[in-house]
Amino acid sequence: MPKRSYLPTLVLVSDGQPNDDWEEPLQKLLDSDRGKRAVRLAVGIGDDCDFDVLKRFVNHPEIPVVRATAVSKLMDFFRVVSMSVMARSVAQNPNSTSNSPLHLLNDDDDDLPFD
Repeated sequence: MPKRSYLPTLVLVSDGQPNDDWEEPLQKLLDSDRGKRAVRLAVGIGDDCDFDVLKRFVNHPEIPVVRATAVSKLMDFFRVVSMSVMARSVAQNPNSTSNSPLHLLNDDDDDLPFD
């Protein structure tokens, strides 16, 4: 792929409680060239979600695992992610997150549609 090609965005939606052997496949993803450079985001579902497991998937320390407490929260999350992918696709440097709206996913902002 040309250097200009932007990296994929991977989104994991889970309760963080795997029911199979997941650690080795995750490590293969994290070790792969495109997997380790991809924008990796996670959405935690459910009151008993294990956010520590989901944090192992995410690779941007400034972007937390998002807690989705309702379907509308998921819709808002994917709207922000879609805006980010679109912004990156037309950016001078598509692999930079500085011009992307991913900062909107930060849980510290009270105006966010996320819990």
